[in-house]
This record gives sequence, structure tokens and C-alpha cells, in this order.
Amino acid sequence: MERQTVISDLSREIETLTRLHIQHGLHRTKGFANQKSNIEKLIHRYFE
Repeated sequence: MERQTVISDLSREIETLTRLHIQHGLHRTKGFANQKSNIEKLIHRYFE
């Protein structure tokens, strides 16, 4: 996958995670954990 696309995808996912934590205070929810897991999966897929 193209480097810019990877960076864009990760950036979008991290922004969502940040919003859940900072703006909505949802860092202890299942949705937050799921979003974090999605980011980890993206990193593994792109960089393995």
C-alpha cells in the first residue's frame, strides 16, 4: 500500500481515538478499546 495512504488511514483512526478520549471522556469504554485495537491491527498489517 502507498505510504501516504497508510499515514492517512492511521491518522484518521488516531484522531477518532483522541476524540473518544479527550472530547467525550470515553477512554474506559468498549468502543475506545475497539478503536485502539483497530489501530494496532492497521499497524501490524501495514508494517509486518
